[in-house]
This record gives sequence, C-alpha cells and structure tokens, in this order.
Amino acid sequence: MGFPGNPLRTEFAHLLTAIVISGGATMLPLGALGQTVPSSNLNLFRALAETTALKMCDHFALDPGVSVSITLLPKEIAWILEPGIYNVLRKRGFDVRNGDSVSYSFELGWDRGTVAYSNVRRDGFFGPRIVDRMVTLGLSVKVIDRGRGGTVRTSEFEETLRDTIALADVVQVEQPAHPMTRGTLPSEGFFTTFVEPLILVGSIAIAVLLLFNVRS
Repeated sequence: MGFPGNPLRTEFAHLLTAIVISGGATMLPLGALGQTVPSSNLNLFRALAETTALKMCDHFALDPGVSVSITLLPKEIAWILEPGIYNVLRKRGFDVRNGDSVSYSFELGWDRGTVAYSNVRRDGFFGPRIVDRMVTLGLSVKVIDRGRGGTVRTSEFEETLRDTIALADVVQVEQPAHPMTRGTLPSEGFFTTFVEPLILVGSIAIAVLLLFNVRS
C-alpha cells in the first residue's frame, strides 16, 4: 500500500508492517517450523542403561568370552532396559545366556529413575517456549561368581542426560502408562506469563499507531 507523493512515508509504512508480521511469526511453535519431536523419555532411559552397561564392563574387568546372565529387578521394568544391556555385553564379547549355567551372573537393581524439568522460558524474546530436561538412571550392580558361589563385587552407577526441548513436546516424550517417564513441570515466571504478552501487545499497538500517523 503506497502513499502518493511521499516515498519515505511509503517505505516507513512497509517497514512497520513487516515488523508486526515478523513479530507474530516468531511465536510459531517448533512443530510448525518443521522441527522433529525429541527422543522420548523412555528411549533416554534405554540409552542410559546402555551407557551403564559399558561402564559396568570396564569397572568389573571380566574377561571377554565368559558366559554371563543378566537379572534386572524389579521385573516390571526389566523389559525396558534389558535389551540394550544385552546388546552391549554381546558386543563386548560376552556369551549372554539365561539361567544359572554361566560363569558369572549380573544382578542389577533399579535404584533411581527420574525425569526433571526446569527453567521454562522462551527461545528468543517472542520465540516458542522451551524447557530444560534431565533424565537420570541409577542402578546397583552385583556380580556373582557361579563357579565359586560368591559375590565378586558390587557397585552403584548413575548416569544423566540433559537437553532442552519445546514445552509443547513434553506430552509427546512422556508415556502415561509408565510413571517413571513423567516429570513435574515448573511454573512459569512472571516475565514469561505476564510481561512478555504485554510487551508484544504494546509493541504492535505502537507500530499500528505510528503506521496511521505516517498515513495522515
């Protein structure tokens, strides 16, 4: 839209219009911009279990090739973590079997599994809301020498993964059927909840007011 006889006013009006439009565009959620949903909390627990298995192999320093069994308690969560632990041990050269006819048995106990969210904020001044995520897995491990019939060693392992995700993706990364994958979202601060919307409305109002003043 132009204003005959005053090219400067026309350019100024176009600039203000662009500012208003771009201000609204920055408020689009990450999904609308083609961003992928982050890894689920369940998959992060599995990744942490694999990391624990790697450190467990190094810590107990058993000879590759020996036969081992894995028992993870409680049984209700064993199916989540066991496959990754099995794969790591097999890649390290261990002969993973079921039952007691093995050289060593690994008994793993679930000590801690938590999901924590913190620091809800915007990505940029008017960008989408984001939140920091921290997933922690703690396992106690006991190695039993089946040949000698005694415990070789015990130890505790705790691993943590941290990242930042869109607040809107929290419902996607949690699994309601598994309470351990859920965390409590912190309340948003005063600035995010009240001040930012007021600033946005005020900025648009000023831009519109200036736009009409230029036209007059």
